[in-house]
Amino acid sequence: MLVEFRVKNFKSIRDEQVFSMVASTDTALEDTHVLTPDGTSVRLLKSAAIYGPNAGGKSNLLKAFDFMLSRLVYRQTPPSTIFSVNKYVREPFFKLDLTSRNMPSEFEVIYIDKGVRYQYGFSILRERIIEEWLLVYKSDKPQEWFRRIADKKTDQDSYKFSSYFKGQKEVWKKSTRKEALFLSVAVDLNSEQLWPIYQYLLELNVLDSFSYFVEELHFDRLENKQDKKISLIS
Repeated sequence: MLVEFRVKNFKSIRDEQVFSMVASTDTALEDTHVLTPDGTSVRLLKSAAIYGPNAGGKSNLLKAFDFMLSRLVYRQTPPSTIFSVNKYVREPFFKLDLTSRNMPSEFEVIYIDKGVRYQYGFSILRERIIEEWLLVYKSDKPQEWFRRIADKKTDQDSYKFSSYFKGQKEVWKKSTRKEALFLSVAVDLNSEQLWPIYQYLLELNVLDSFSYFVEELHFDRLENKQDKKISLIS
């Protein structure tokens, strides 16, 4: 289940914003509105809503999530195609001050699957991944499976791998272009450990009218009488 999504310096969002599914201490509707994933003590909401005035940033929060997923999908697409398809890539940053224009946009998602908490994120500056990381919590102490950091002087990536992370790490590292995500490349080159993480993240697709991932799904649902009764698609 999704625990948190964090975004910073994306479109109208300058400072870090956090969308959290963690329940408050109020237990009035515990039975119907809250659940605790097996193997954890974390109380999470079953559903949540984003609401506010027009031009308040609601859509941009969802677009940030959509953008993060798009970077995972386009792992083997040539750079020129990526940048023409995704209109947020060239200038995703907050544009109303000069400092933000020269700072990376940051994205991070935290979720729980089968009692294990995963924390994956990356930062991007125009046509380059600046940093990428994956932390896995099988206990209170995290396992940092990998962290990738771009060197500003050499424009080369340095990697730090955990002993918990198995596979052909050197091959995956050498195959990762500066604009690509290591997670996606490693999965494409048969990382058994990262495949479930990649798959889980893609299943978190945003259902909204601006999402190019789900237009076909919208029509399929509307054609299904049962789905049409229960679906709310903006």
